[in-house]
Amino acid sequence: MDAGLALHLKDVGFDTRTETLADPGKVRPASMSGCGSVSCS
Repeated sequence: MDAGLALHLKDVGFDTRTETLADPGKVRPASMSGCGSVSCS
């Protein structure tokens, strides 16, 4: 998983020194659905 994350951060232009993205437009917003580990009511 670490290698996949490192590749993704490199692809989107993440700067590890400043912890910023060169172009934030390269990252798509994620939509969340479901309850995960929390029980739904």
